[in-house]
Amino acid sequence: MSSSLNLVSGDDLLIQAECRLTLFPSLCIECIKSDPSYRQADKKGIATIIVKCLINHASTLQSGTSQIASSVLSPTMKVVFQTCATGYGFANQVLNDATRALTNFDAVGALTYVGQARASNTNCQTTSAVYVGVIPKVILSEQILYEQLSNVATSIITAGIRVH
Repeated sequence: MSSSLNLVSGDDLLIQAECRLTLFPSLCIECIKSDPSYRQADKKGIATIIVKCLINHASTLQSGTSQIASSVLSPTMKVVFQTCATGYGFANQVLNDATRALTNFDAVGALTYVGQARASNTNCQTTSAVYVGVIPKVILSEQILYEQLSNVATSIITAGIRVH
């Protein structure tokens, strides 16, 4: 069996229909409309735009956790946030792999990569939970957005899969 993404021309109605399939339709629409090429996007393009939003958030989180690691005095905290930064760097790499998978109509591969990237965020949240009082609110908000966008990406890619 092979799987691919259904190809349908994109417009606002398609975007709304796709985003209604997610738990976070407003975030989904906001992310898609942040890309200048969204009006030409088919289902594969919509999924790719969502993954690009995730890439942007992974970069922000990588930078933010790296800054925390370089500014703290506690060696334990430093290791935790260096590990987080490394994890978000890995997420960035696999999300780029996800966009390539989508380009090649490999939705299953894209889902695998998005899942790996999502795990980086979960791991960071888990290991840094004891420091929640000192993590800047902007980083905590980014982590929540990242988790929500990961959910959106998974829903959009899954909804676009057609099994032959």
